[in-house]
Amino acid sequence: MAFEPAPAPPVKRGHKWYFSVLSREFSRLAGLNLIFVLACLPVVTLGPALSAFGRVLGRMADDQPTEPVREFWDAFRSRFLLKLGWGLALLAAAGVLGSALWFYGSLGGMFLPLAGLSLAGLLCLWGVALHLFPSLSDAVPPPHPLKAAALAALSTFRRTALSILAALAFLLPQVLFFPVTVPLTCVIGLALPGLALAFPRLEG
Repeated sequence: MAFEPAPAPPVKRGHKWYFSVLSREFSRLAGLNLIFVLACLPVVTLGPALSAFGRVLGRMADDQPTEPVREFWDAFRSRFLLKLGWGLALLAAAGVLGSALWFYGSLGGMFLPLAGLSLAGLLCLWGVALHLFPSLSDAVPPPHPLKAAALAALSTFRRTALSILAALAFLLPQVLFFPVTVPLTCVIGLALPGLALAFPRLEG
């Protein structure tokens, strides 16, 4: 009998794997989306909520056994003050860069390059944040989380950039058609981009 090699494991990246995870986990993603929205309502809890959300979505994207609700709240509570501080720092940095983008963009003309730099800063901030916050929920978080997140964003630059573009494609229509899209955002509208942002963190 001829030897038949075992089939290769699926490549856990790309749009095919994304839609495979989405179709398989849709109901649990919707539940996780609602929990994330509720956890973000105080605003100042953005850091713990982002960390827990990214942690669970990463495990789901990696096809690991997951209990989304329990794992979300466990990650949300762990190292709460540390994550709270990073979340407030993210809000402050995003506020400064977003204000600069609006201000210089409204001036136009010779100030447009400064608006472009502000936009680039926002995208870089997002790229680092998508690696930073889930790492804070690791069993052993990196000793220098910001440095580790920046290096991870650089080492996966192509995947990180593509995931950010995909996330923007999901988020921008929800922003442009607000408040009509509020039900979508509450049901699944944040899990869709969140799942896309989980893929740069997968091994391989």
